[in-house]
Amino acid sequence: MLEDRGFIVTRAVPGEPLNPEGQDVGLYLMADEGLSGKEVLGPHWQKLHGRFPLTMQRMWHHLPTLYVSLGSPFLLFHMPECPTYINAYAAVLPVQEALVEALTGRIPFRGQSPVDASCGLPFGI
Repeated sequence: MLEDRGFIVTRAVPGEPLNPEGQDVGLYLMADEGLSGKEVLGPHWQKLHGRFPLTMQRMWHHLPTLYVSLGSPFLLFHMPECPTYINAYAAVLPVQEALVEALTGRIPFRGQSPVDASCGLPFGI
């Protein structure tokens, strides 16, 4: 949808070092639902960036970065260093469309989290 609006989107390739050259912003877009039987909730760094030592890469070390959760509102717990966190709650198409509208400034971001996304940790929201 961002490409449809004229943005050039470069997708990170797992197993290759991040290359911030020519990039304006980093975006982690996660559609991960929290389930009680799930062993890991949060980013799978190896799937995102590749095997160690690339698992240690973080976009925010190189670029202004957004972390968008289209699922569990508690994923901030796994990326407290990321400077911008957006809770969108669901990966359904209308939410994705509203997210793109807000990211491009066509509608304002509204609302306040009904849960403590920081899980009580001191970094807060």
